[in-house]
Amino acid sequence: MTEAAEELLNFWQRHCDPYAPDAGDLITKHPDILRNWLLLHMSADSYMQDSADSYRNGPSPLPLHVHHFTNILSSIRPLLIDLYNGNLTTDLSASEDWQNLHHLTQTIPPEELYTQVQEIITQKSQAFIRGLLQYHTFPYHRQHSLDAQIIWECGSAKLYDYGAPDVDAPRIFLIPSLINKPYILDLYDDQSLTGFLKKQGHHVFMLDWGAPLEEIEFSLEDYFQQRLLPAFNIVSQNGQHNISILGYCMGGIFALALSQFFPINKTILIATPWDFHAAPESRHKFHTLLYEILTPFIEAYGCLPGQVTQALFYSLNPEGMFEKFERFMAMETAEKKMFFVALEDWANDNINLAKPAAKQILKDWFKDNIPAGSGLDLGIGPITLTENKVPTLIITGEKDRVVPHSMTKLLEQLLPQQTSHHFHTGHTGLVVGELAKQTIWPLIDNWLKNK
Repeated sequence: MTEAAEELLNFWQRHCDPYAPDAGDLITKHPDILRNWLLLHMSADSYMQDSADSYRNGPSPLPLHVHHFTNILSSIRPLLIDLYNGNLTTDLSASEDWQNLHHLTQTIPPEELYTQVQEIITQKSQAFIRGLLQYHTFPYHRQHSLDAQIIWECGSAKLYDYGAPDVDAPRIFLIPSLINKPYILDLYDDQSLTGFLKKQGHHVFMLDWGAPLEEIEFSLEDYFQQRLLPAFNIVSQNGQHNISILGYCMGGIFALALSQFFPINKTILIATPWDFHAAPESRHKFHTLLYEILTPFIEAYGCLPGQVTQALFYSLNPEGMFEKFERFMAMETAEKKMFFVALEDWANDNINLAKPAAKQILKDWFKDNIPAGSGLDLGIGPITLTENKVPTLIITGEKDRVVPHSMTKLLEQLLPQQTSHHFHTGHTGLVVGELAKQTIWPLIDNWLKNK
């Protein structure tokens, strides 16, 4: 394979892939691309759910990922025509990437170059399928933690108590995101933040929001007041215990409301977004369209389906799906493969988001950026960062595509008693994996114990 073929494929993935929001203005100029993609995702996911032949059916949905390969081949031929004509109908024609690619391809006939690209894609697709088959049949299935007891239930929500080494152990309350299941914080024995904190002497509690059933008409205020607050009161025993709280992703926003209006010892925010307009320009434009594009799905399904959320996460890095299954095939130990499978199972285990809450997030957060503007109000008053006097530890990932560091910077600038740490990892790498185990978990423990 020539360098030109590899570079042509890389160029397409960086600049011309219509499924990636980072592809400049393609989505904003042609929102039907995303609408049609989500329709494909929903129909494909329904097909996969109806098929019980595999041990597991992720990554959700397989037909969409296969379609992505065929889309590259169908889209790259017009790019070749522009390339050999020496022009491009967008601003990319002036880019250094385009000029380098044009130079590399001048000595190769277009059909030969296209054939080479086909061969690269075929090799990648075969590696993806081999990795996928091994993932589907890998002998791992998560068991519910034996260390935790359910001490409270309301609707779909549950409160887990992991127990305490002694009666005076400091209490910490973990608040996960609404759109993923909470067991990323308790993945399995060797990859469990809850287990680590318990071993270090903390009395750990974790909220499980659950999939919305009677909560299907819940707003964010309802979730805060009717699910989070009752659980918090049980953990704190109505204020008798001065507890610390940890919020992961969206859970960090709820944690900020708690820490401003209720007695909290310390707050930990991991991958918590706040300024939704601070992302790169292309991502910002993408955010402003989400409300318009996704509202019909929310109205049709009565919620924001978990499959649609998964599609949006996938769109942040489409090629990453194929690369990680190639890496999975190359892993040498069963331990590494088990971690991959456990994490992939969790990533595909999305839950639906209640209709009013979904609309609020899309309009108030992504479109109007209310948290960073007038201040988010969960029914008890606006969250004002400068008035929050609770010591706060902020943890972010430099490779986080879901919550880029730019979306958290206001927290660092405005919280009066914050300490921030940035790590060279992604969204899930902040809570599981070797870096989390060796560095981030001990950091959290030490910070909590530091007077």
